[in-house]
Amino acid sequence: MGSIHVRPPEIEDLLMPGHWDGDLMKGKANASSVGTLVECTSGYLMRVKLNDATATSAVEGFSAALNGMPLTLRRSMTYDQRREMARHAEITQKTGVAIYFCDPYSPWQRGSNENINDLIPPAPAQGHRPIGAQSEGAVRYRAATEHATTQALRLQMPDRSYGRGDAGSTGYAA
Repeated sequence: MGSIHVRPPEIEDLLMPGHWDGDLMKGKANASSVGTLVECTSGYLMRVKLNDATATSAVEGFSAALNGMPLTLRRSMTYDQRREMARHAEITQKTGVAIYFCDPYSPWQRGSNENINDLIPPAPAQGHRPIGAQSEGAVRYRAATEHATTQALRLQMPDRSYGRGDAGSTGYAA
């Protein structure tokens, strides 16, 4: 198990993309699970479908999500020390992503993920739906997640002038 204290310094500098903070969120009454991966440089959020909160689901879900990204965006992932990551070596083997773990009871050590998770509502409960159908709850959840990502990115760029000379600008083209 790789400690957060032995991660390469480039991860802390946030200059090179491809370093992810990961977490698992459970829905009401633990009836559903969703993994979250936040790319530390950009704040890009990936919601990862998990069948449950087991290590097997984490291997399948996180491996599929990370393998969907270009190799240059698969450098590392930082996670807390929970049971769903018991098979973390398999994720590394399947994806090439180095996995580092926070100190016990120190979730703030993967701050990118914690900041966004605080803004995301719990996942809706899983149920039986026809293939391709989305419940009203799933649609609301997706909208709330996208709103949370937008809010987190605005918090990181308070003047919202990104690439523009005037600090009062919204940064959006008219």
